[in-house]
Amino acid sequence: MNLDAPSRPHSSVVEHHLDKVGVTGSSPVAVTRFLIVDNSEAAMDDVKQVIVVRKDLNMRKGKIAAQVAHASMKFLADNNESTRGDEIIVKLSNDEAQWLLSGSFKKIVVSCDSEDQLRDLVFQAELADIEVHPIIDNGLTEFHGEKTLTCAAFGPCKAEEVDRITGNLKPL
Repeated sequence: MNLDAPSRPHSSVVEHHLDKVGVTGSSPVAVTRFLIVDNSEAAMDDVKQVIVVRKDLNMRKGKIAAQVAHASMKFLADNNESTRGDEIIVKLSNDEAQWLLSGSFKKIVVSCDSEDQLRDLVFQAELADIEVHPIIDNGLTEFHGEKTLTCAAFGPCKAEEVDRITGNLKPL
């Protein structure tokens, strides 16, 4: 996806030119459309993603970074609407599109104390209809071969919504 877009200086709106490329065999097929996104500072602060990491696992810093990266991007994979194995078609909510196209990718990484606490947060998000994307590590480099719930990404969505679930957690 090409997110290079002309912007209007001194304007609160950015026009993004989207190129969707679907690959069929060896021939890419491009579909072009425009999306107008409010680029005001207030609007960008309104949407964020929160990643909650279990601190009881005592993961190495590099492992934490990898798990957080997996969680942050998982909403794209989870929202793939393609039935084919060689293409990705992602349907985004307005909040998700705003978050991606703003270029700020506002995200907060916080911690929880246990697997039970993380599972409870995931459950609360599901009840509140907030997108949540848990990461279960395969245990190949840590966790002695045991599949382990390491973290979860909440959103991207409106900050006030995700803060109801994660707002009391401390930064990692």
